[in-house]
Amino acid sequence: MLDPWRLKLLADLASLGTVRAVAQSAHLSPSTVSQQLSVLERESGARLFERAGRRLRLTEAGETLARHARVILDQMDTARAEIAGDTAPTPTGRLTIGAFTSAANTFVLAAVQHLHTQAPRLRVDIQELDPTETLPALRRGACDVAVTADLFDSTAPAPVDAEILHTPLATDHVVLVTPAPPTPLPLAAPPHLGTPPRAAQPPAGPGSHTPPVGAPPAPRPGTARARGACKPAAPAAASTAATRAAAGGAAAPRAAADDAAPVDLADYAEARWSAERPGSWTHDLITWACRRAGFEPDVTGLFASYGPLLAHVEAGLSVTLLPELAVDPRYRVTARPLREPVKRQITAAVRASAAQRPSIAAVLAALEATAAASR
Repeated sequence: MLDPWRLKLLADLASLGTVRAVAQSAHLSPSTVSQQLSVLERESGARLFERAGRRLRLTEAGETLARHARVILDQMDTARAEIAGDTAPTPTGRLTIGAFTSAANTFVLAAVQHLHTQAPRLRVDIQELDPTETLPALRRGACDVAVTADLFDSTAPAPVDAEILHTPLATDHVVLVTPAPPTPLPLAAPPHLGTPPRAAQPPAGPGSHTPPVGAPPAPRPGTARARGACKPAAPAAASTAATRAAAGGAAAPRAAADDAAPVDLADYAEARWSAERPGSWTHDLITWACRRAGFEPDVTGLFASYGPLLAHVEAGLSVTLLPELAVDPRYRVTARPLREPVKRQITAAVRASAAQRPSIAAVLAALEATAAASR
């Protein structure tokens, strides 16, 4: 009889590629994983693996069993869910949504909030993943629903995978993110340089009041001196302007008349750029889009998440490309559409073998509703 736990290790090997990666995912030692896979090979009565240097590669029989392993594990999960009452009118149980950052922060979180109210017996966990990680995580069973996005190169046909079902959620356009124009500050009255000599003051008229020596001067007509108007805000604004100027054209060409007008990326060839770390979806996007526009981006900032990246742009130190969903309105930046549009299709993916579970259907319906509301 084939052991379900060892079948999961086999499915993980097919997805992750190496014994070491399987060991890290399962919190085991590589030697333990290798031993258990050897036991599974004896249980199956077929040759499942072959050595390729120091790596363990699946044979054709191994690939076949790994494909069936995922279906078997899903059927076992479905059976457990039905026994626990997952066929009741209100979904029950527990499942995990794997989602990339900008989706997790917006409509995915809204969907989980909705389910928390409408299906209180269903526990939904969220796991943040890079878009390139969502489908592999779904295939190996690390999540039950994967909110994912297709690659930015829409000319490349998506591979057909009959084991994965996709539900369309939204179309997300890529935008150029630049520092927002500085907000003009109200002019404060010039600092008081001392009380002028008495002789220089105009004579006091009848009923006029002469302030005592050392008192602050009265505001001049037409000058606003609200409370706090003399705080050192103007020097800070000057410093910000100096920072933007020192960025070497980071905020480069800007259409002051219409920030909604499409831009040519080629106009930003001399700008400094920021991105997420190499290997991430956005880093690959920036490299691909800039090369398509005829230049290599001068990357001056690399970050692990969108927050520091947007703060870098906000400070006038760089520009970047982001999906519109990722532009956090808390940062003072400007998002401009591209003259040559780039977009990604966001979908919710599930394993075909688990698609009939009522809890999965409830999550998909909630994601469709909240994604539509966020457009």
